[in-house]
Amino acid sequence: MATGTFHWTPDYVYGEEIGFKNNIVPYESGKEVRFKRHAFSRKLWTLNFTNVTLTEVQDIEAFFKLHHGAHTSFNWTNPTDSTAYTARFENDSLGYVRVIDNIYNLSLKIHETHE
Repeated sequence: MATGTFHWTPDYVYGEEIGFKNNIVPYESGKEVRFKRHAFSRKLWTLNFTNVTLTEVQDIEAFFKLHHGAHTSFNWTNPTDSTAYTARFENDSLGYVRVIDNIYNLSLKIHETHE
């Protein structure tokens, strides 16, 4: 069950992918067997935040900690098409770069979940 809403708006240019999880087992004869691991496709977004303040970074970090990294899902609305998704962080770590005093760059990945 999703808890909370990721409400920060990333920079307009961000990456969006769609993917499937499949297992493909090749045989020596050249044939292969394919298995679907999930019934649905899944979207993945790379969200970039440039020139954000330390306060904004700390707010995103607090949200990340509250969800224990990739453990707990949350609600997120894609700013491009206003579609609401249930998502989670792709990774269990979050990093950011200090550009100058009180200005940071941050990039993170989230992906759609089907609960």
